[in-house]
Amino acid sequence: FLRIVDRVAPAPTIQVLGNDPTGQSELQVEVNFGEPVVGFETADLVPSSGTVEQIITNVSDTRFVVLVTGVASDSFTATIPAGSVSDPAGNGNTEATSGAVLVDVVRPVPQISATASGFGAAKMSR
Repeated sequence: FLRIVDRVAPAPTIQVLGNDPTGQSELQVEVNFGEPVVGFETADLVPSSGTVEQIITNVSDTRFVVLVTGVASDSFTATIPAGSVSDPAGNGNTEATSGAVLVDVVRPVPQISATASGFGAAKMSR
């Protein structure tokens, strides 16, 4: 009789997909637990801004791609707190946070000023 005991906790890695910096307010975040997990839901991913809308792709029971919308201009990160999900043996995951991605969704606003002669100079500012 052989019994295998799994005492290894899932150790997620989190990566924000796409460009850095980005001008997008919708971001895709990939989560890889390194082993199959059960019970991963949108509430398990905590973004620094925005709302987790849905799990777009369940690549396997190990990897997931999640959509975050309404991301504000700032440094964006995503975190999965410890114990949010578990592997089939019941081991809770370790905490993980993605690397920071710079988000700038503020569009430039043109400003036009007139001179005394009536001709204006256009310039762009943020």
